Amino acid sequence: MRDLRLRALVDAPASFGSSYEREVAFSDDVWIERLATHANATFICEADQGVCGMVTIVREPQQDSLGWLVGMWVAPSERGTGAADALIDAALIDAALAWAEHEQIGVVRLLVTEDNDRAASVYRRHSFSENGGSVVRGTDGTTEVVMERVLTH
Repeated sequence: MRDLRLRALVDAPASFGSSYEREVAFSDDVWIERLATHANATFICEADQGVCGMVTIVREPQQDSLGWLVGMWVAPSERGTGAADALIDAALIDAALAWAEHEQIGVVRLLVTEDNDRAASVYRRHSFSENGGSVVRGTDGTTEVVMERVLTH
């Protein structure tokens, strides 16, 4: 997971609220904690060339019924091939729904940079819609639009 996350940060730094420089300095304990917490679920996509993408769902600490889809990334070689759709299908629709149901999560939200039409289109195809909210990242001033999907259990 560490190598994949760092690869994503190098490839698409503007898509994340973190940086390669910050996360490459994380100790093994930080990476282990990220995987060990029961509030998170990480899903990885594989293709013929190996691991090609990832996504994580994180429970909102102050609202147990809300989860956030974060860290969505698909390798450049797989973009436009359906890998993003396959990753979201496998992560959110199949495995994550089962996880979310077990965890009593009823709504999953995500942030997408306002100029990333390709990613927003992928999310819309999977029943996410803009909820009218937005945030400005403190790290670089990028505006991110809030999208959400209500889960039916």
